[in-house]
Amino acid sequence: MNKTLYLLLPMILVIGIYGSQTSNELISGYFKPYTVKNSNDIFTISIDKPAYKPDQTINILGKVNHYSEGTKVTIEITGPDKSVVGNFDSLLDRFGIFTSYYNIPGAASNGKYILSAYYDGDPHKKQVYLIINISDNQNAITYILIPQGASTQESKLNFDPPTVNVTQGTKIVWINNDATVHTVISGKVGDDGNVTMDNRFPGGYVTPGDRLVISPAPGKYNYFCKIHPWLVGSITVNANPALAKTPLKPSTTATKTKPSTAKINSTATAKTKSIIVKTNSTTTKTKPSTTATKTKPSTNKPFPVSNNVLTTVWRDRKDLQKLYPEVAHGNLTNITKWATKTGWDQEKSLAALIPPGKVPDYILTTIWKERKDLQKLYPEVAHGNLTNITKWAKTTGWNQDKRLAALIPPGKVPSYLDSVLITIWKDRKDLQKLYPEVAHGNIGNLTKWATKTGWSQDSRLSVLIPPGQTPKY
Repeated sequence: MNKTLYLLLPMILVIGIYGSQTSNELISGYFKPYTVKNSNDIFTISIDKPAYKPDQTINILGKVNHYSEGTKVTIEITGPDKSVVGNFDSLLDRFGIFTSYYNIPGAASNGKYILSAYYDGDPHKKQVYLIINISDNQNAITYILIPQGASTQESKLNFDPPTVNVTQGTKIVWINNDATVHTVISGKVGDDGNVTMDNRFPGGYVTPGDRLVISPAPGKYNYFCKIHPWLVGSITVNANPALAKTPLKPSTTATKTKPSTAKINSTATAKTKSIIVKTNSTTTKTKPSTTATKTKPSTNKPFPVSNNVLTTVWRDRKDLQKLYPEVAHGNLTNITKWATKTGWDQEKSLAALIPPGKVPDYILTTIWKERKDLQKLYPEVAHGNLTNITKWAKTTGWNQDKRLAALIPPGKVPSYLDSVLITIWKDRKDLQKLYPEVAHGNIGNLTKWATKTGWSQDSRLSVLIPPGQTPKY
């Protein structure tokens, strides 16, 4: 008997421990959404990839915050022609988690599809949207936008989107919608602010209105803007079995091409992968993985704000839902016009649409709320009258607040850069010889140097970079 117990006790302990672990996992209801996701205050929904091909399966995973077990989430998918291609329900488990899938037909059209969903238990039926790209073209394109105002740290803007997940062979295109130069550099920015460049993919400068194109090998990449190191992002490139025989290697070289004198044709097969650049005199071949191409955007450049952002703004505002009910069915034409004409002045998420030389009302009101002197001077701002504070911003404010950098007149240097100029002067012996009067507090000539030449030599003067110009550094 004792021997039997001696043999059985370890087995009972093992089963007990295993059962406890399994029970804890089931009780916890652990939920980790896929990388492509969107949410509102009711629920989160996600899909496993941003882009698919015909005959592939879209896997869907989500979680409702406050729910009743057995209720459902209704999901609808509309195609590029706005017709409904899928409509189905997914039941919630006891943790509020739901899963589903959609098999893409083999004859599916190429283009952008919109997945919309709502929780049936929500009386307002608030919808969440995701954009799905479906294409049988190997040479897919993913756009990353640099929003206007991203050069000002206080704007809290970043690369849009900051994280992308693509398939090998996809062209990744950065578009600079800001009024100043930015860079895309492979590497990391540490917690201490120090940058580390690893040269894992070719980067470079992107002047206002320009774009930078790469097509890196499979792997995970981090990158940042060297001029504005608070701008950081990451890229994950998943291996494409069709291209496994011709692996692409990243490089540190970059090439510039002018669209007016060169035509680029892309071809991709299981055996070859190359870009052919034809000019009037020569024809050269380069591998996309070893070439970063800078070109002027075509007249059909993508809208600077993603559809997900537009639908999120629409979902959060009842006035827009009444004005543009068609958004619920994937028609974003009118709300896109609103965003371009008016919305940029109301929503921070539409900062990419701010016209040159303009400052949104929400920035002015934020500055007013932070400063008691402005509250005394312009009490009418409390009632929505921004006329006088706008005049102040254009005549004086640009000289006091970095958030008004878009209003700096040509050839002027804001006073908040005075200490920066003195620091630069102390760091450089050549400037100390040229402008010895700075030692006595006279920075007049140093200021002229900053507006004429200095902006091209020191990244601390990036707000002074003239439109369309690229600094030497």
